[in-house]
Amino acid sequence: MKPAPVIQVVVRTFGLHGRDSGRTRTAGDLSGGTTVSGLLTQIRSRATPDDRLVTVHPDALLVLVNGRPIEYLDGWDTVLRDRDEIAYLLKTAGG
Repeated sequence: MKPAPVIQVVVRTFGLHGRDSGRTRTAGDLSGGTTVSGLLTQIRSRATPDDRLVTVHPDALLVLVNGRPIEYLDGWDTVLRDRDEIAYLLKTAGG
């Protein structure tokens, strides 16, 4: 069986880090087929306890993939592709 391709995405967060608002991070190598939900789970598993992305409820987030709200795609099940840009915004901070 052929292994899943490896993809890389850019993650931006807004309203989640105080003075670091607008912080950009790379998610590292992801397996092809990773979803928006799976990416959030991976980010949370590597984050520090004081990172608001760890504690905020997903319903409080506006999530964009390449500038499009996930509600207009496949929601949290949206499959990510190589070089996608994912933005997590706290709704009270501009959503």
